[in-house]
Amino acid sequence: MKIVVPKTVIASYEELYDLCENHSKDGRVSAVNTAKLLGISYESFRRLIFNGQVPFAFGSNKMVDRGVSCIPVLPLYQFMTQGTIFRPVADKDLQ
Repeated sequence: MKIVVPKTVIASYEELYDLCENHSKDGRVSAVNTAKLLGISYESFRRLIFNGQVPFAFGSNKMVDRGVSCIPVLPLYQFMTQGTIFRPVADKDLQ
């Protein structure tokens, strides 16, 4: 049986790569672009971050007019890929 990666999955990986490589600054990505990648509204995504429900981001809206959030590239990338991109390389090196 041949396993084929669906085109939509490949497109999602390409979007993630583009976000991390071309739209990051100082090792962080914006909440607007990350929400777009995830296919959810920016407002909903910010609320999830402020509530501590996003494992790869942190932020707060306490004592700040608009609120602040931080989405580091490495935790986002690791969360989205679950390390699967690195596993074949690591497995090959172990052999």
